[in-house]
Amino acid sequence: MRVKSAFAIILSLLFVTQCSLAANPARIKEQTVRWEKQGITFTLPLDWRKDDSLSQEDEKRNGFFSVSSLVWRGPRNQRIEFNIETGEKDFPVSASEMLEKDYDSNKSGATPAEELRYMDVGGIRGLYYRMPGSDKEQLNAYWLTYRHYKGKAQSIGINLTGPLKEQELLMTILKSIKLEQD
Repeated sequence: MRVKSAFAIILSLLFVTQCSLAANPARIKEQTVRWEKQGITFTLPLDWRKDDSLSQEDEKRNGFFSVSSLVWRGPRNQRIEFNIETGEKDFPVSASEMLEKDYDSNKSGATPAEELRYMDVGGIRGLYYRMPGSDKEQLNAYWLTYRHYKGKAQSIGINLTGPLKEQELLMTILKSIKLEQD
């Protein structure tokens, strides 16, 4: 009888452990990604892959700034996309003032953002917001900030998309981001 009880307890513990791991896939197996050129590090589940078809380096636009993008995709239609604009000139006002202008613009624009708030990621203040969409089961969120990196002014936009039920995982990825600054 004791063997059967011990076996039942072990099976129960294994079941609870597996359920716990399945509920939070970001903690099962992770990979740390470093975008060396942009000084950005973040953590993703191991089953995410870089989307080379959407990632680009230093595309020149209007002669004033260049754009770099990095896109990673998850197996359940999740995506994180980094868009960095690097300018040849400094910001016209402080990064804090630029965030305030972005806040006002998103609050009163033609399509006001949902869940608009300031959010620190990796110790850097930014603006987090979700855009309303026709698909209520889909998350379409953004985080925007400004920094100086390698002597250049940069605007950093991060877009998180995926099924709304994946919001916790996507927010865990966002919170894992570390941005270097001058």
